[in-house]
Amino acid sequence: MGARFSVPADEDEKAGAIFSDEANDERVDWRKLPNDLMIEIIKRLDVTDRMMLSGVCKSWSRLAMQKNIPVHQFPLLMLPHHINCTHIRFFDACRSLMYRYNLPKSIVRRKGWCFGSSKGWLLIATKEKYNDGPEISMLNPVSGQIIELPPIDEFEASFSSVRECVTGLELFFLSEDDCIVSAIFNNKILAICRAGDEDWTTVSEAEDGVFIYDDFCFFDGILYVLRIFYGNDEEEDDDMVLPVSLELSEFCGITIKPIDDYLFRHRLAVEVVEANGFNVFKQTAMSVYLVQCDGELFRVDRIFDIFTQDDDDDDEDDDDDDASFDYMKTTKFVIYKIKDGRISSDECKLKNDQIIFLDGGAPSLSVKYFKEGVKGNYIYFLDDHCADPSSKILPFVTHDSGICCLDDDGRITRCFPTVDFPDHMSWFTPQII
Repeated sequence: MGARFSVPADEDEKAGAIFSDEANDERVDWRKLPNDLMIEIIKRLDVTDRMMLSGVCKSWSRLAMQKNIPVHQFPLLMLPHHINCTHIRFFDACRSLMYRYNLPKSIVRRKGWCFGSSKGWLLIATKEKYNDGPEISMLNPVSGQIIELPPIDEFEASFSSVRECVTGLELFFLSEDDCIVSAIFNNKILAICRAGDEDWTTVSEAEDGVFIYDDFCFFDGILYVLRIFYGNDEEEDDDMVLPVSLELSEFCGITIKPIDDYLFRHRLAVEVVEANGFNVFKQTAMSVYLVQCDGELFRVDRIFDIFTQDDDDDDEDDDDDDASFDYMKTTKFVIYKIKDGRISSDECKLKNDQIIFLDGGAPSLSVKYFKEGVKGNYIYFLDDHCADPSSKILPFVTHDSGICCLDDDGRITRCFPTVDFPDHMSWFTPQII
């Protein structure tokens, strides 16, 4: 068993109370409950509850951590943390609880830090032994398992900027300790590796100014890749045609299919208004996500207003460019269904019991597995690229994380804490493997 999430004090006290029967004032050994009854109880617990239960005794630990018992976990909010931090904090929005996870000593010794997550695995960057470049690995905080990934020196990544270099990472597990890892580097290089490989296999590299890789996900065993072209379909480069079948080893292959969009730059009309000293470009930018939901694949468009404020300092002696303030505020979401690798031209809606989480590779969920008060047809979203990191007007806080109620004309409530830019939050869903 790997390292555990620490249990809040009040929850720990509640857990201890189950070992006495106050009504009869007699001691009860709950550890002797029949296994079939225990399994029915465990089915109603999430991963954090099962981890706490596994610490009671060996027999409960064996049952609680069985991966064949289905589990439904509401994603935890991984809070911002800094390089050289020895722990990570997670917030459970369903219970209003905070958890602390202490990073393994082997990672702390190498000044490791977590730069993201995917499908229940933390993405860890550590310093190389002989230079300042990063080494990256995946850590499962439930089991303690670590999977080393190939070096990323060829993608011009530094230790502190690894998050900006690794713009996407997606996992597909073949077994408990064998997986295919796909990555997008700098929004233009699509690469694949298998656990244990020494190098990345580059599938395709976008030519500057032609298209970018915006998102990807494994769906029904196929890797779907969203490519955003800057022009139209007549300008497509024949050298970049997908799909491809890639053999990673004698017994392991992967099929990659593109989802191409040529309309990205033409959907949004530009309207500029002035408000409180800012120039506001209304609904003039967007981020795009591929999302699995209830056995189907969707594209979710996140539409932004852009707030700009130029520096009035016209000092000609200043060799640097004028400082400017650029901030992106989410205004609405639009959903399209994807079928056979093609994006529908018509907007669609989620089923009423579904919840979508954007960022962190968190799965969509059905509300039927969670307590009353968790509502469906919602999108939970976190701060995206809400400012230009090269801006001189730093630091400042960002406040563009919240919940969008699709049933209520897309009403957005910004209910999550502000963070200091460029700190980052992401969704994390613990997994039992």
